[in-house]
Amino acid sequence: MRNSPKKYAEVLVSVLTSASSEAEIKDKAKKLKLILQKRGEVKLAGDILREFSRAWAERMGPIAKIISATPIQEKTREKIYSELKARGYVPKESIDESLIGGLSVFLGNQYLIDASYRGKLRKLEKIIQASHE
Repeated sequence: MRNSPKKYAEVLVSVLTSASSEAEIKDKAKKLKLILQKRGEVKLAGDILREFSRAWAERMGPIAKIISATPIQEKTREKIYSELKARGYVPKESIDESLIGGLSVFLGNQYLIDASYRGKLRKLEKIIQASHE
């Protein structure tokens, strides 16, 4: 019997919720991949990931991606994290060395707070281009 992407995603959420380390999470993901390969259901991977994202957000809260040029100072991190958690978001931080400075925050898939220098330069470029038209 073929399992649905939703069922795979629900099992994955419950398994990863109990994982205690990043190594354990990677191991569980590899095992899921092997199961999908053995069952000939690798083509379901994209659907499983979409369902997983939805189920994870339901269980843990939507993810707020914080992208910065360099590691965020601890005091600033604490303020950002506490504000995001108060609004129901799970903060996830990453470094993008292509940024000049500042940071960007993606709240789920819907909203962007762009306080990066790159974002400010893009806005300035649009204003200059609009003034020449």
